Amino acid sequence: MGNVDHKKIGALDLYRIFQAAKTPTDFRVGLQAMNLFYNFGVKLRHRELATRLMAAAMACQVHQEAVELIKLYGTWLEHPPDTALVYAVMGHFLDAGELYVVREIAQAVREDWRMKLEAPLYILAIEAMLRLSEGPLVEALKLHADAAVMRVTLPAPTHIRLLDACLEAFSAATGAVAEIGVEDNSEARTTQDSALGEDAWQHLSAALTVADALAVDGHLRHGANAATLCSVSWLLLHLASLPEKTRTSLMSGRAEFGIAMLTHLGWAQLLQSAVENFGCHWGFSACLPRGFFCMLEAASDPEAVRLVRTAQDGFGRFYPKVRRG
Repeated sequence: MGNVDHKKIGALDLYRIFQAAKTPTDFRVGLQAMNLFYNFGVKLRHRELATRLMAAAMACQVHQEAVELIKLYGTWLEHPPDTALVYAVMGHFLDAGELYVVREIAQAVREDWRMKLEAPLYILAIEAMLRLSEGPLVEALKLHADAAVMRVTLPAPTHIRLLDACLEAFSAATGAVAEIGVEDNSEARTTQDSALGEDAWQHLSAALTVADALAVDGHLRHGANAATLCSVSWLLLHLASLPEKTRTSLMSGRAEFGIAMLTHLGWAQLLQSAVENFGCHWGFSACLPRGFFCMLEAASDPEAVRLVRTAQDGFGRFYPKVRRG
């Protein structure tokens, strides 16, 4: 008859139904109960309502319902779901290999002014895009650039993950490992410059942009992690192998307080620093860039040979297993 005592019936009673739900059928029953509450005028303004409903969807194994709730909650609920639970949903789909769903959720949050943009959103979305089989860097770099525009500070491992991916793509685009120690060989440098096609140029330029963001976010100050120093050293090694004209063109217009402030140190000094400080920065030092050490081990330059031996001793069991020679 519609005679409901609103002082006795409210959102907390609906929560008890959600808490008991365990199956997809239970979830549908919960939605029917929620619809009854709405039809009888029971106020559904509790700020945890979207969060509790999303948690019930995940517990009942109706994961797509959780995605739809993130996208459409604003059409019938006043408050957004808790971002921590949103990241948990993104993590679920990332682990399940449903990478485009992760991007879909990130896009919904990005376009919703009521949900705060935080680093985990970009971390999960960038990781998902880097796992794509086609065009992973394009999508990941868009997200990385958007984080910078929205002034979201990303952690060093995320920057490094993307930086290494750019450098690996650059190495693949050039078709060969860059030669170390050809500074005085103009013929070799001219050959290398002509081999630097549009794809290779874009990958190296993107790597510089990521390294700039790494510096702007403060990850290259006051004792950077060993993996960070190794990846930046890898970038500087590629730059050092380029002709002066090409290198100047790539660095043109970049902020002096970004990666440009480290170019005067040189790749060898950064690698030496990484080895010396390895014991103090073990957090994610197992993620040393394998491609960098492949490049060093293939070189005949005496300095590269010396640093490889030093790195093997300094990094110990964390030294990447690469093919010699």
